[in-house]
Amino acid sequence: MFIRKFKERTIARDLVLSLTLSVIVMVSILMGLFFWWSDSRVAGEVAQEADLITSELVDVLVLPISGDHIEVVEQIVKMYQKKKLVTDIQVTSLVNQIVIITREPDYQGEIVRHQDIVNGDEKIGSVRIVFSDYFYKQERMIVVRIMLFVTFVILLVIIGGTFKFVNNCVQIPLQHLLHGISEIADGHYGKLGDLVPQKDLARILDQVQCLGQQIHQKNNAICEVDARYRAIFDGAVEGLFQLTMQGQFLTVNPAMVRIYGFESAEEMIRTIKNIAKDIFVESGEFYNIVSFAESQGQISGVEFQAYHHDGHKIWVTMSMRINSSESTGDVLDGSMEDITEIRQLEADLHQSQKMEAVGTMAGGIAHDFNNILTAIMGYTELAQIRSTLSDEVAGDLDEIYRATVRAKDLIAQILTFSRRDEIEVLPVVVAPVVEEALQLIFSSLPDTIKIQKEIKGEEVVRIDATKMHQIVMNLCTNAHHAMQDSGGLLKIMLKKVAGDNDVVSLAGLDAQTEGYLLLEISDTGCGMDEADIEKIFEPYFSTKKSGQGTGLGLAVVHAIVEGAGGRIVVYSLPGMGTSFHVFLPIV
Repeated sequence: MFIRKFKERTIARDLVLSLTLSVIVMVSILMGLFFWWSDSRVAGEVAQEADLITSELVDVLVLPISGDHIEVVEQIVKMYQKKKLVTDIQVTSLVNQIVIITREPDYQGEIVRHQDIVNGDEKIGSVRIVFSDYFYKQERMIVVRIMLFVTFVILLVIIGGTFKFVNNCVQIPLQHLLHGISEIADGHYGKLGDLVPQKDLARILDQVQCLGQQIHQKNNAICEVDARYRAIFDGAVEGLFQLTMQGQFLTVNPAMVRIYGFESAEEMIRTIKNIAKDIFVESGEFYNIVSFAESQGQISGVEFQAYHHDGHKIWVTMSMRINSSESTGDVLDGSMEDITEIRQLEADLHQSQKMEAVGTMAGGIAHDFNNILTAIMGYTELAQIRSTLSDEVAGDLDEIYRATVRAKDLIAQILTFSRRDEIEVLPVVVAPVVEEALQLIFSSLPDTIKIQKEIKGEEVVRIDATKMHQIVMNLCTNAHHAMQDSGGLLKIMLKKVAGDNDVVSLAGLDAQTEGYLLLEISDTGCGMDEADIEKIFEPYFSTKKSGQGTGLGLAVVHAIVEGAGGRIVVYSLPGMGTSFHVFLPIV
């Protein structure tokens, strides 16, 4: 437990380690100085003692060697041999050629002294003594051990005292200070200075409390501002977003999620990696918009086509500007708005205005032309009544009359289109009318065109039966012309669809409780491109060969359907056929 706690870096540990290292370094220096001093001192003392002992032994041995008292010499030598510095004594007598040698075990640090024994002026022998400082060093090592023990005891006292001091004077006050800071962090403000007995720490805690209160107040203000802006961001009708310069969404609001049909902002951000590829129908438009925004700083009201999450195309208007921040760098902040319905309404208004203008002109011409045809038909009938006419002339008059009838039928269509001839809106069961029209159509279709029909329901729609008959005839005739060269499949379907069905919303109709009656007439013919689809309901526009149509059929159908409160939608691709969807509100 102690070792694990000691591994943690604390003030106590750092202080103990610092003091311990300081004591160790100081003791090491003192020990080094002591060794250096003791070596110098011991060497001097040993040398001085050696000189003294040598001189003394020489003086003592003069008489015994002169008197040839060998036993006395040996006794003297043994007595000096017991001195702690002496390790070897060699006495040589020149009188009797006597050599006395004593040898102790070798010790390091030997000092040799050699001196002649002289009696008067006569040399009678010599003494050679070997000294060692071993015993001095032994005494020094005892002193060193005592010093090390004392040092160890001092270190233990320092460590224990330091821990005690730090614990009582540092750690416990710091714990009280941390406890007070934790209370402040938790939002508990009060007289927290009493938690710390030290006045200086209490003042620090008071300052921290004041700072905490200021931070808390600023955080509350920031949270309020953030909540307001978050409410504005989340509640905005327009789609708001922030994305990188490379086209990666950073954040989007709920309106943005709804525009593109995602379940959540997280899903949208996760799914769309690059809006140039994943949203823009023309990916180059995004990079052009970014380049313009970089040069001008911002861009407003750019309209473009985008992909909805389910794959269909929508029209969107976008405004954005470049925003720079240290955390994210350059980013694009902007807004988007779904203008698909507005574009559709504008197109419908443009189409309505164009058709109204054309219809007004055509209606005036049709009335005048109808008066002329009336006169032609009248005079033709009078001419036919005359009996004096030849067969050849009578045949010509019959052709003139038939042509006039066809012209009057054409005038009737023009008047219907121009709305000068009001469309009767009466409740009618549509299914029988459709069946009746199909019987007439089927009899004229070649064997190369296969027929598939599915007529369901007894729903009632406010529309004139004749006009409903005309809708079916015109649409089936167009399908026949589209497949007359290659053959194919003609599919007629009549069914009820709920008011909240997806096909209803895609057609731009409002949901209603009763729902809609859907007449779907499809073929597998040549199909049309987008340019033809945009003009398909315009008067006098036709994709048929010259002489095969007047260009009024679909314009008349469009006028009848719109007059009945419905909607006609066309889907087509070149080489893939065409499908007309006629929606009529159920009574």
